[in-house]
Amino acid sequence: MEDFTPGPVRTTRGFLLPSVNVYQWADTNPVMSVRPDGFVTLSSILGSLVLQRNFGRSELTLDYAGGGTVANRQVFSPGGMGLNSIVQQLEATQVARWRRCALLLSDQFTYFPESSFGSIQGGLSSFGPGAGGSLGAGLPDIRSFLTPDQSILTTRGGRVSNTLVTQGEYDLNARSSITAAGAYDFLRFIDSPLSGSYSGMFMTGYNHQISSTDTLGVIYRFNTLRFANLDRTIDDHVAQLSYGRRITGRLAFQISAGPEVGLIRSGGVVPQTRLFWNLESTLHYRLNRTTLDLSYDRGLTGGAGVLAGAEASQVEVAANKGLSRTWQGSFGMGYANNRNVDSVAFSASNQTFDTWYGRVQCSRPVGHSADAFVGYLVQLQGSNAPICTGVVCGKSLARHQVFVGLNWHHRPFAMK
Repeated sequence: MEDFTPGPVRTTRGFLLPSVNVYQWADTNPVMSVRPDGFVTLSSILGSLVLQRNFGRSELTLDYAGGGTVANRQVFSPGGMGLNSIVQQLEATQVARWRRCALLLSDQFTYFPESSFGSIQGGLSSFGPGAGGSLGAGLPDIRSFLTPDQSILTTRGGRVSNTLVTQGEYDLNARSSITAAGAYDFLRFIDSPLSGSYSGMFMTGYNHQISSTDTLGVIYRFNTLRFANLDRTIDDHVAQLSYGRRITGRLAFQISAGPEVGLIRSGGVVPQTRLFWNLESTLHYRLNRTTLDLSYDRGLTGGAGVLAGAEASQVEVAANKGLSRTWQGSFGMGYANNRNVDSVAFSASNQTFDTWYGRVQCSRPVGHSADAFVGYLVQLQGSNAPICTGVVCGKSLARHQVFVGLNWHHRPFAMK
């Protein structure tokens, strides 16, 4: 469950890192409608604060980001939500380490006015240090399969999510360890007819380091998924083999794959037992002034409020490269496929969604404590069945955004 990275740089006692982002953006489809209502410009400000504190055997990281957006004119979603909105994100992580064991407790809370998959407001960390990204040196991030899925683009409406994780690890010897973890998460929608969900997870595994760079593991995971206002449950069992390779400072690769058995129960319908393939993979690569991050996930999810359970596949790639002595370029792209989890025999509509996003961004320093940035974002979605926003329906939607802004960040304040 730990974030498998090329290797962190340790701090001594702790730091405090503030950041402020101000940006202007133009949006061709601000409420995510299948029939856009015209071009809108918006202004946003986002502040963030990262605190890391080391207490001998334990480490605490608090990461907060919050801000607001104001539009030059109002457009309302079918649920009545306008374009003036706020975003909030808070993550707290405590890690305690002893000679042969370690304990982690982490909680992540978010409020966004739209889906976080590829969006500007859902991707706070894209605007530089301190903007919602986890900067705790060596601290594990909450893995993607533990947070509620939001990879289906839906009409604008507030959504609240929270994920609580606890994990323990015990070293059997210098090369082997066992891990156990539990998690609870929920996703709730505001000003929207979408269906919320909540789930609980238990996982245990065995890890063995076969060399200085390579690790093998065996993982078992049980997940129970429930839906708000729906008489429906999904329980699934996952067994995986895992392999990881890490070269400090340059490369980290991890892949876990295996069968997933899902038991689907709905009121008045004979329960279904279905077999799926589950896969989770991440690649981090760093060389000189270039970094590359690639991830792929496949498995059962809550359906992002649209489907009552989905078989989902998701791939994302992000790259950063120094273009010159002053200019930095970044690129991101993602694709998600969500398919109704019911078999054809149990469902009259085997609906699927294909969602894409792409983003390019360039930035350069302005003085010693600020960076100016400019970028472009596109989001696309298609479905084999009509997508409706209010009384308007269609099988596809598209959105284009151009943004420009300034990111101010102070040097970390050292804490003694």
